[in-house]
Amino acid sequence: KRVEEVIPPKAARVIIAAIAQAAETGSHRGAVYELDLPDGHRWFELSIAAKGDPKSPEGRLIVTARDITDRKRADELIRYQASLVANVNDAIISTDTDFVIRSWNAAAERTYGWTREEVLGKPLEEVAPIEFLDQSTEDLLQEFLEKGMWRGELVHRHKDGRPLSILTSVAPVRDEAGVPIGAVAINRDITELKEAELERDIKRAEIEAVFDNTQVLLWSVRKDAEGRLYYDRVNRPFAQAAGGTPEELQGRYLDEVRPREEYDKELEQYRMLNRGKILKSEMTVGEEAGGRRFEVTLAPVPSA
Repeated sequence: KRVEEVIPPKAARVIIAAIAQAAETGSHRGAVYELDLPDGHRWFELSIAAKGDPKSPEGRLIVTARDITDRKRADELIRYQASLVANVNDAIISTDTDFVIRSWNAAAERTYGWTREEVLGKPLEEVAPIEFLDQSTEDLLQEFLEKGMWRGELVHRHKDGRPLSILTSVAPVRDEAGVPIGAVAINRDITELKEAELERDIKRAEIEAVFDNTQVLLWSVRKDAEGRLYYDRVNRPFAQAAGGTPEELQGRYLDEVRPREEYDKELEQYRMLNRGKILKSEMTVGEEAGGRRFEVTLAPVPSA
């Protein structure tokens, strides 16, 4: 039978073209075709050699087809993994056992400012000097050897010298026998996040300083899981005006402390705060001691 009578059209065209070339040149190697077989999709590679003169009536072509499915799937997996490494937002860096850089993806270029060509073959310490925040280098290496990996925060240096806060995960690379031949690190630049955290800490400290040292009455309230309001924080002037101490008021529910009439007014005001309004009002504090009337400003506090 003819090839096209037993082989699907797409694969038949590949085989026929390869045979035609071998008939002209005496051999052919490398044409690949695919077939859907009962055990699944398979790839085959052709190898064709002439026996005798292929152009003469006595000439013959010997055609062999080698199943290369495993190789194709391995190649596809490698390409997929390479694509992931190239396109992820985290810097992925591999080194040998002496921490000489062997690979450096596009995200590493963006993070550190060094191109791949500039760093390959150089010691990692030379390209991105490391400062460990919570551990010594010796302790880190010991943990890495014992656990086979290390996760944590450290500080690297950009090409221009500025510090980079890095969240890293490092694991060994092993050969087929399980012998370590290097390491791979996945590094995420968290510099902006750490700077934002520092800014929040500074603002929080400033607020704490004002809260603790001002003579203005200051307090904050929160809702519990059931929607009841309680004093989250009160400063000493407010507590004294209310006839107590900060320790006595903090954590107390407003409906346990405030007279019903005053509580109902406050509750409505706090509900308006939930709609983003800033309110100016009056409030009586320290009713049991005769009470004093204060002008108050109520403002919503955004979530951290």
